[in-house]
Amino acid sequence: MPGLAGIIGKGPADVRWRELDRMVACMHRRARLRSGTYADDEFGVYVGWTCPKDSYADCLPIGDASDRTVMFFAGEHFAPAGHEEARLARQHGCSPAKATVLLPLYRQMGEAFFPYLNGFFHGLIIDRRDGRVSLFNDRFGMQRLYVREEPEALYFASEAKSLLAIRSGLRSFDPRGLGEWLSCGCVLENRSLFKGIDTLAGGSLWTSKPGSPCAKKAYFSPREWEEQPPQAPEDFYASLQAAFRDRLPAYLGPDGRIGMSVTGGLDTRMILANIGAGRASLRCYTFCGPVRENLDVSIGRRVAQAAGFEHTTLTIDGEFFRGFDRLAEDLILSADGNLGISGVPEYYLNEKARKISPIRLNGNYGSEVLRRYRSFKAEGPGGGLFVQDVAESVRQAKETWTRTLRSHPLTYVAFKQIPWFSYNRLQSELAILTMRTPFMDNALLKLMYSAPEESTASNLISLRLIRDGDPGLADILTDRGVTYPKRASWPLTRAYYEFIFKMEYYASHGMPRRLASIDRRLGNLSLEHNFLGRNKYYHLRQWFRDELAPYVRSLFIDRRAATGDLLVPGQIANIVEGHLKGDMNHTHLIDRLMTLELADRLLLGGGGSVI
Repeated sequence: MPGLAGIIGKGPADVRWRELDRMVACMHRRARLRSGTYADDEFGVYVGWTCPKDSYADCLPIGDASDRTVMFFAGEHFAPAGHEEARLARQHGCSPAKATVLLPLYRQMGEAFFPYLNGFFHGLIIDRRDGRVSLFNDRFGMQRLYVREEPEALYFASEAKSLLAIRSGLRSFDPRGLGEWLSCGCVLENRSLFKGIDTLAGGSLWTSKPGSPCAKKAYFSPREWEEQPPQAPEDFYASLQAAFRDRLPAYLGPDGRIGMSVTGGLDTRMILANIGAGRASLRCYTFCGPVRENLDVSIGRRVAQAAGFEHTTLTIDGEFFRGFDRLAEDLILSADGNLGISGVPEYYLNEKARKISPIRLNGNYGSEVLRRYRSFKAEGPGGGLFVQDVAESVRQAKETWTRTLRSHPLTYVAFKQIPWFSYNRLQSELAILTMRTPFMDNALLKLMYSAPEESTASNLISLRLIRDGDPGLADILTDRGVTYPKRASWPLTRAYYEFIFKMEYYASHGMPRRLASIDRRLGNLSLEHNFLGRNKYYHLRQWFRDELAPYVRSLFIDRRAATGDLLVPGQIANIVEGHLKGDMNHTHLIDRLMTLELADRLLLGGGGSVI
């Protein structure tokens, strides 16, 4: 995926170059990415990068005329309202649509430059004026950097595999991180899945000078936003509406055609209702599964067409199943093992979406930011399946997760949940597309800290933003049966949609474990036959059992599985065989075990033990 990798520290130049070349080679796996390397032997800095062609960061290295300052940047920056970037770009002969404008901004603003930046990014600056090297990232930590500190050098990379490639001693899972991933679906508190590798906390600014220890500080703290007093409800809504409309154009930009993934929910609809002058650049699409047209497609198409946009349905087909082994390996490599096999369907459809546009605008994190929705919890598989050490790590993970809840509700969502849990999917998406969402914009998020409690307690604010932006879109029911204004039949209608939603869940991965075989024998009367695919486009329970059964068997039954070391002896065969026969539902656990099995082979070298 796009990002930086490098080394800060003195040492033999030939050794540093070899290490850097191996780190960048792990990142540069796609022809559409550009890559390069740069070294400053005097400062002991070695930097490599990959970036999509013609992207915001496709201009590295960024240097000034005197070559006194050099900048490296990965990700995107969306200029705040009232900025001077256009003037600075003209003055320095660069484009405001490229990261080259950031260097004159840094020269002008000094350390105020870092909290000024808006977006998901990380970067490095070699400032020869004061002999300083600065490593930094966005205030959330969403453009992730993995770090490894050693006595003589600091190693950093956007992908963990770059560090694993040069340090064989790191090629094992960290027991604590593994327990958290099994329990929560992510690693907590800036740790990683791998022993001896951490991640850079959001809002970090690490500064090094030759001969001096690295100075580590945070340039931003959520407390700066938490201290705002709440606004009156109507004042807050007026501020939110103005800010949302003001910030949307920045996420369209001068990129030409942009693809937008439209769903049956509220978050993408808020964008379409308030898009304004940027509508000419959008092409809408929705993901669909192989069974039937789901509600996201039928509602998303209707919303897109009502708003005046073209709409395309992107469907999982036979090619997906024929190429599943390749897709699964690509996903594991792209996401460093952080995202489960459940991410393969979206990975496949993102490849189709790229043919529409290399940029994907979406409504990600809208529910989390506007309604403080919690999307993950600690609930790891138990029941005596794991060996004692792993079971203890899973138990400890639940305690850690509970402790992280003790913060401002929006701080938990924006600075913990999204960077830890939601990042895993983002990392896989960035391997294919440039991803954009307006809901994590600095100005919008800061404003949300002043929301009165009643404004975040329901989806009324979202519905008002849709109605006031495009009343026609507000009349279309969502996939949960919600509309604005509420119709006379609304309670009954919503109950019907909620019933469909829950039945599809039980027909898919939520099928009660011991009812799976009974439901299958019901034929045309089964939940699977009648409800599968009505809400979701991916159906792993059924796919693992049927279309992908040979692949699942090849991982766990036909050869010794490294993940068998995690489980009580004999359990892995019982789990897999029970699911493949259709007698049990072990979708969640098989998903986890498949992910770890492939991560062991592809990232850790297939040593035969994951702990």
